[in-house]
Amino acid sequence: MAKRGANEGSIYKRGDGRWAATINLGWQNGKRKRKTFYAQTRREVQEKLTKALRAHQQSLPVTSDRLTVGKYLESWLMESKKPKLKPLTFQSYAELVSLHLTPNLGRLSLAKLDPQDVQRLINRKLAGGLSPTRVRYIHAVLRSALSQAEKWGLVARNVAKLVDSPTARQFEVRPFTPRTSKGISRSDSGRPV
Repeated sequence: MAKRGANEGSIYKRGDGRWAATINLGWQNGKRKRKTFYAQTRREVQEKLTKALRAHQQSLPVTSDRLTVGKYLESWLMESKKPKLKPLTFQSYAELVSLHLTPNLGRLSLAKLDPQDVQRLINRKLAGGLSPTRVRYIHAVLRSALSQAEKWGLVARNVAKLVDSPTARQFEVRPFTPRTSKGISRSDSGRPV
C-alpha cells in the first residue's frame, strides 16, 4: 500500500485491535491541532477520515462522534438562543430542552441521530399524555436546534425535518344562534348571568 501524502491523514491499527485515523487540522495558538477517529474495521475508519477531510477542505468544523445531543443542545441554548430571545422565551426553550429533549436524546451522538430517534421521542411523549400541541413545540425546538447544527456543519442534515409533527385535535366551533341563546338570562346591564 502506498504511503499517504501530506495532509491526507493517516490510518493505522492499534494494539487493542481497533483501527484509528488521524487528520492534521493545522496550527492553533502555536500548537499542531489533530483529530483522531476510531472504528472496529479499516473500512469504517477510512469513511470517517474521508468525511473529515472533505469537511476540512470545505472549511467546515470536523465533527466528532463524541459530541452528544445533550451537550450540543446546552451549547446551542447559551451561544445561539440566549442572546437573541427574550428572557421568558429563553426560559421556555430551556425548559423544553431539560425536561423533554435531554432526558430522551441527550446521550445519543449528534452525528448519529436519525429520524427514527426523533419519531420515537414524539411517540413516547404522546403516549405519556402530553398534548399534541406541546409535542409540536418540543419538535419545533429540536428542529430549530438541528437547523443551527446543520449551518455550523455539525450534522449533514436536519433529521427533525424528516419527521412529521403530530396534528392538533380540531374541535368543532358552534357559534351562538338566536335560538340557542334564548335560554340565557341577562342582568340589567345586558350581560349573561
